[in-house]
Amino acid sequence: MTAAEAVCKENEVIIMLAECSDGHGGKGFYNTFARVEKVGGYFIQR
Repeated sequence: MTAAEAVCKENEVIIMLAECSDGHGGKGFYNTFARVEKVGGYFIQR
């Protein structure tokens, strides 16, 4: 992530994909993304 952050310009987005061998995490984390129509819009509003 350090290299990605170094080349990312202001207001750009870093998208990271990774395997979740232990599952998706807690129910709250899952619901954060399951309830939005556009994930990109969720982050832009934050």
